[in-house]
Amino acid sequence: MRKLISLIIYALGVLTLLIGIYVSTFYFTRNKIVRPYEADNDNKTHSIRSIYNVIYYPMRKFVANGSSFQPEKRDVYYGTLKEYSSNSSKERGHRYAKIDTPDSFMSIGFTGKQSILKEFDEIKYGSYVRMVFGSALSKKHDRFINRLISFEVIDLMDDPRIEDEDYSEEQVQQIQDIYFGLKGESKTCVAKFTRDYQDRVLEHCLQAGYAQHIGGGCYHLSPYSVTTSVRKLALE
Repeated sequence: MRKLISLIIYALGVLTLLIGIYVSTFYFTRNKIVRPYEADNDNKTHSIRSIYNVIYYPMRKFVANGSSFQPEKRDVYYGTLKEYSSNSSKERGHRYAKIDTPDSFMSIGFTGKQSILKEFDEIKYGSYVRMVFGSALSKKHDRFINRLISFEVIDLMDDPRIEDEDYSEEQVQQIQDIYFGLKGESKTCVAKFTRDYQDRVLEHCLQAGYAQHIGGGCYHLSPYSVTTSVRKLALE
Protein backbone atom coordinates (compact mmCIF):
# COMPACT_ATOMS: atom_id res chain seq x y z
CA MET A 1 0.00 0.00 0.00
CA ARG A 2 2.81 2.41 0.90
CA LYS A 3 4.54 1.66 -2.40
CA LEU A 4 1.32 2.41 -4.27
CA ILE A 5 0.85 5.71 -2.44
CA SER A 6 4.48 6.63 -3.06
CA LEU A 7 4.08 5.78 -6.74
CA ILE A 8 0.96 7.93 -7.03
CA ILE A 9 2.68 10.85 -5.30
CA TYR A 10 5.69 10.43 -7.58
CA ALA A 11 3.49 10.33 -10.68
CA LEU A 12 1.60 13.44 -9.56
CA GLY A 13 4.87 15.21 -8.92
CA VAL A 14 6.21 14.36 -12.35
CA LEU A 15 2.91 15.41 -13.97
CA THR A 16 2.92 18.71 -12.09
CA LEU A 17 6.51 19.33 -13.15
CA LEU A 18 5.71 18.59 -16.81
CA ILE A 19 2.67 20.88 -16.73
CA GLY A 20 4.78 23.60 -15.16
CA ILE A 21 7.43 23.24 -17.84
CA TYR A 22 4.76 23.24 -20.59
CA VAL A 23 3.07 26.40 -19.28
CA SER A 24 6.31 28.26 -18.59
CA THR A 25 7.80 27.44 -22.00
CA PHE A 26 4.55 28.57 -23.64
CA TYR A 27 4.68 32.01 -22.02
CA PHE A 28 8.40 32.32 -22.73
CA THR A 29 8.00 31.34 -26.39
CA ARG A 30 4.95 33.56 -26.81
CA ASN A 31 6.22 36.68 -25.02
CA LYS A 32 9.95 36.52 -25.75
CA ILE A 33 10.16 35.00 -29.24
CA VAL A 34 6.97 34.93 -31.32
CA ARG A 35 5.10 38.10 -30.33
CA PRO A 36 8.11 40.48 -30.30
CA TYR A 37 9.15 39.34 -33.77
CA GLU A 38 5.62 39.64 -35.24
CA ALA A 39 5.07 43.01 -33.56
CA ASP A 40 8.22 44.40 -35.22
CA ASN A 41 7.53 42.80 -38.60
CA ASP A 42 4.05 43.69 -39.84
CA ASN A 43 2.24 41.01 -41.86
CA LYS A 44 5.00 38.49 -41.15
CA THR A 45 4.86 35.40 -38.96
CA HIS A 46 7.73 33.86 -37.06
CA SER A 47 9.32 30.79 -38.63
CA ILE A 48 8.25 28.64 -35.65
CA ARG A 49 4.64 29.89 -35.72
CA SER A 50 3.24 26.74 -37.38
CA ILE A 51 4.94 24.43 -34.84
CA TYR A 52 4.07 26.75 -31.98
CA ASN A 53 0.41 26.79 -33.01
CA VAL A 54 0.15 23.00 -32.83
CA ILE A 55 2.22 22.29 -29.72
CA TYR A 56 0.67 25.04 -27.62
CA TYR A 57 -2.87 24.92 -29.01
CA PRO A 58 -4.52 24.26 -25.58
CA MET A 59 -2.68 27.20 -23.98
CA ARG A 60 -3.37 29.48 -26.94
CA LYS A 61 -7.07 28.69 -26.67
CA PHE A 62 -7.02 29.22 -22.90
CA VAL A 63 -5.34 32.64 -23.22
CA ALA A 64 -7.53 33.74 -26.14
CA ASN A 65 -10.58 32.85 -24.03
CA GLY A 66 -9.56 35.40 -21.40
CA SER A 67 -7.59 32.84 -19.36
CA SER A 68 -10.75 30.91 -18.62
CA PHE A 69 -12.52 27.70 -19.62
CA GLN A 70 -15.73 29.35 -20.81
CA PRO A 71 -17.66 27.40 -23.46
CA GLU A 72 -17.53 28.51 -27.06
CA LYS A 73 -19.86 31.39 -27.78
CA ARG A 74 -22.12 31.08 -30.80
CA ASP A 75 -23.65 33.93 -32.76
CA VAL A 76 -26.56 33.66 -35.18
CA TYR A 77 -27.20 36.23 -37.89
CA TYR A 78 -30.18 36.56 -40.22
CA GLY A 79 -30.23 38.81 -43.25
CA THR A 80 -29.78 39.37 -46.96
CA LEU A 81 -26.37 38.42 -48.32
CA LYS A 82 -24.84 41.29 -50.25
CA GLU A 83 -21.98 41.14 -52.74
CA TYR A 84 -18.53 41.59 -51.26
CA SER A 85 -16.05 43.30 -53.58
CA SER A 86 -12.92 41.34 -52.63
CA ASN A 87 -12.50 37.56 -52.61
CA SER A 88 -8.69 37.62 -52.43
CA SER A 89 -8.57 35.50 -49.27
CA LYS A 90 -10.39 32.45 -50.65
CA GLU A 91 -7.19 30.49 -51.19
CA ARG A 92 -6.16 31.07 -47.58
CA GLY A 93 -9.35 29.62 -46.17
CA HIS A 94 -10.96 32.93 -45.27
CA ARG A 95 -14.19 34.49 -46.43
CA TYR A 96 -16.06 37.74 -45.93
CA ALA A 97 -19.81 38.27 -45.86
CA LYS A 98 -21.88 41.42 -45.99
CA ILE A 99 -25.26 40.83 -44.39
CA ASP A 100 -28.15 43.28 -44.35
CA THR A 101 -29.72 42.15 -41.06
CA PRO A 102 -33.10 43.29 -39.66
CA ASP A 103 -31.20 45.50 -37.20
CA SER A 104 -28.11 46.68 -39.05
CA PHE A 105 -25.68 46.18 -41.92
CA MET A 106 -22.76 43.91 -41.01
CA SER A 107 -19.47 42.87 -42.56
CA ILE A 108 -18.09 39.61 -41.13
CA GLY A 109 -14.76 37.93 -41.78
CA PHE A 110 -14.57 34.24 -40.97
CA THR A 111 -12.94 30.88 -41.53
CA GLY A 112 -14.33 27.35 -41.45
CA LYS A 113 -14.01 23.84 -42.84
CA GLN A 114 -13.10 23.81 -46.50
CA SER A 115 -16.29 21.91 -47.35
CA ILE A 116 -18.58 24.48 -45.77
CA LEU A 117 -16.63 27.38 -47.30
CA LYS A 118 -17.13 25.86 -50.75
CA GLU A 119 -20.86 25.55 -50.07
CA PHE A 120 -20.93 29.18 -48.91
CA ASP A 121 -19.32 30.24 -52.20
CA GLU A 122 -22.34 28.81 -54.04
CA ILE A 123 -24.86 31.12 -52.33
CA LYS A 124 -26.35 33.68 -54.67
CA TYR A 125 -26.15 37.31 -53.60
CA GLY A 126 -29.53 38.63 -52.55
CA SER A 127 -30.44 35.38 -50.77
CA TYR A 128 -31.85 35.58 -47.27
CA VAL A 129 -29.60 33.52 -45.01
CA ARG A 130 -29.25 32.26 -41.47
CA MET A 131 -25.59 31.97 -40.50
CA VAL A 132 -24.26 30.37 -37.33
CA PHE A 133 -20.77 31.35 -36.17
CA GLY A 134 -18.53 29.88 -33.52
CA SER A 135 -14.88 30.73 -32.97
CA ALA A 136 -11.50 29.44 -34.09
CA LEU A 137 -7.96 30.36 -33.21
CA SER A 138 -6.22 32.54 -35.75
CA LYS A 139 -3.18 30.96 -37.37
CA LYS A 140 -1.39 34.31 -37.21
CA HIS A 141 -2.35 35.51 -33.73
CA ASP A 142 -3.29 34.12 -30.33
CA ARG A 143 -6.88 35.30 -30.56
CA PHE A 144 -10.20 34.05 -31.83
CA ILE A 145 -11.73 34.73 -35.22
CA ASN A 146 -15.20 33.87 -36.50
CA ARG A 147 -15.77 30.28 -37.65
CA LEU A 148 -18.74 29.47 -39.88
CA ILE A 149 -20.45 26.42 -38.37
CA SER A 150 -23.54 26.22 -40.56
CA PHE A 151 -25.80 28.30 -42.79
CA GLU A 152 -29.25 28.05 -44.33
CA VAL A 153 -30.72 29.81 -47.34
CA ILE A 154 -34.29 30.78 -46.46
CA ASP A 155 -37.12 31.27 -48.93
CA LEU A 156 -38.46 34.21 -46.96
CA MET A 157 -42.19 34.73 -47.17
CA ASP A 158 -43.66 38.22 -47.57
CA ASP A 159 -44.00 40.14 -44.34
CA PRO A 160 -47.64 39.60 -43.27
CA ARG A 161 -47.64 42.18 -40.48
CA ILE A 162 -50.34 44.81 -40.71
CA GLU A 163 -49.09 48.29 -39.93
CA ASP A 164 -50.92 49.84 -37.01
CA GLU A 165 -52.64 53.13 -37.75
CA ASP A 166 -53.17 56.06 -35.43
CA TYR A 167 -56.53 55.93 -33.69
CA SER A 168 -58.06 58.15 -31.08
CA GLU A 169 -58.84 56.59 -27.71
CA GLU A 170 -62.51 56.74 -28.62
CA GLN A 171 -61.93 54.86 -31.90
CA VAL A 172 -59.81 52.20 -30.16
CA GLN A 173 -62.47 51.65 -27.53
CA GLN A 174 -65.21 51.46 -30.17
CA ILE A 175 -63.35 48.83 -32.22
CA GLN A 176 -62.53 46.79 -29.12
CA ASP A 177 -66.12 46.90 -27.88
CA ILE A 178 -67.42 45.56 -31.21
CA TYR A 179 -64.58 42.98 -31.54
CA PHE A 180 -64.95 41.50 -28.06
CA GLY A 181 -68.73 41.78 -28.11
CA LEU A 182 -69.29 39.52 -31.08
CA LYS A 183 -71.15 36.24 -30.71
CA GLY A 184 -71.94 33.18 -32.77
CA GLU A 185 -70.61 32.87 -36.32
CA SER A 186 -69.26 36.43 -36.34
CA LYS A 187 -67.12 35.70 -33.28
CA THR A 188 -65.89 32.45 -34.83
CA CYS A 189 -65.03 34.26 -38.07
CA VAL A 190 -62.91 37.03 -36.50
CA ALA A 191 -61.25 34.51 -34.15
CA LYS A 192 -60.15 32.42 -37.14
CA PHE A 193 -58.89 35.50 -38.96
CA THR A 194 -56.87 36.51 -35.90
CA ARG A 195 -55.42 33.02 -35.36
CA ASP A 196 -54.43 32.74 -39.02
CA TYR A 197 -52.81 36.16 -38.86
CA GLN A 198 -50.83 35.28 -35.74
CA ASP A 199 -49.69 32.01 -37.34
CA ARG A 200 -48.40 33.88 -40.39
CA VAL A 201 -46.62 36.44 -38.23
CA LEU A 202 -45.03 33.65 -36.18
CA GLU A 203 -43.86 31.79 -39.30
CA HIS A 204 -42.39 34.95 -40.82
CA CYS A 205 -40.70 35.86 -37.54
CA LEU A 206 -39.09 32.42 -37.24
CA GLN A 207 -37.83 32.70 -40.81
CA ALA A 208 -36.57 36.28 -40.57
CA GLY A 209 -35.09 35.98 -37.07
CA TYR A 210 -35.89 39.54 -35.98
CA ALA A 211 -37.00 38.48 -32.49
CA GLN A 212 -33.99 36.38 -31.47
CA HIS A 213 -32.86 39.00 -28.93
CA ILE A 214 -36.31 39.29 -27.33
CA GLY A 215 -37.13 37.16 -24.31
CA GLY A 216 -39.38 34.36 -25.53
CA GLY A 217 -38.52 35.22 -29.14
CA CYS A 218 -41.19 34.96 -31.82
CA TYR A 219 -43.52 33.02 -29.52
CA HIS A 220 -43.59 36.05 -27.22
CA LEU A 221 -43.93 38.54 -30.07
CA SER A 222 -46.77 36.80 -31.92
CA PRO A 223 -49.56 37.41 -29.35
CA TYR A 224 -48.74 41.13 -29.32
CA SER A 225 -49.05 41.35 -33.11
CA VAL A 226 -52.84 41.70 -32.84
CA THR A 227 -53.27 45.46 -32.87
CA THR A 228 -56.29 47.71 -33.28
CA SER A 229 -55.70 47.74 -37.05
CA VAL A 230 -55.76 43.94 -37.12
CA ARG A 231 -59.01 43.83 -35.16
CA LYS A 232 -60.52 46.43 -37.50
CA LEU A 233 -59.54 44.41 -40.55
CA ALA A 234 -60.93 41.23 -38.95
CA LEU A 235 -64.26 42.98 -38.44
CA GLU A 236 -64.30 44.13 -42.04
